[in-house]
Amino acid sequence: MLTALTIYDKLRELPLFQGMSGSDFQDIVARVRFGFRRYSRNTIVANSGDRCDGLLFLLDGEVEMISTSANRSYRVTEFIMTPEVLEPERAFGLQQHYLRTYRARSICHVLHIGKDDTLLLSSEFMVFRLNILNIISTQSQRFQKELWRHYPANDNERVMRFLYAHCTRKTGKKIFHIKMRQLAAETGMTRNEVSKALNDLESAGKLLLQRGIINIPKMEAIWL
Repeated sequence: MLTALTIYDKLRELPLFQGMSGSDFQDIVARVRFGFRRYSRNTIVANSGDRCDGLLFLLDGEVEMISTSANRSYRVTEFIMTPEVLEPERAFGLQQHYLRTYRARSICHVLHIGKDDTLLLSSEFMVFRLNILNIISTQSQRFQKELWRHYPANDNERVMRFLYAHCTRKTGKKIFHIKMRQLAAETGMTRNEVSKALNDLESAGKLLLQRGIINIPKMEAIWL
């Protein structure tokens, strides 16, 4: 259970609040409306397509982040630990809906800050404004960098590149739910070529194969 002191300490750890002074926090607590939510294991924190009406911060626990292809033919599950802010870029802009689904893997406490209060924090606190700009700018820079990575030299690299490119976070455990036929279509390879590449990667200890599932213990071992 989160106590008032624990909540205060958690706020200081959150990426958008790092670098703020004690007086800043006193001012924020007096002026900003915080919404604290508790989620039981296996409950949905946010669904893909839900309207993003502010910022969601994971204070404690672990969450599954599930990304699904546009035609729903495959999906990837990633795992998020605290502290984390969930899709801050979706609070404003053209698409103000969550792109991914978030499901609690354990009891989780989540902090919600509405859009009006987010705007207040951005306008009144320079550190908060710089932090949110840094997060969104970093995401944009990483995306641009991916476009210019070298073209895969062989079938193994083509499969690895596909897996790497479809992860939001480039480290940690990932689980892909995708059939070989679909992976072949996505990579421009034959099913036999995909099968051989996956078996080569499994033999090298980079992933584990099950029917329709690719389990990657460490994404950083796949593609750098």
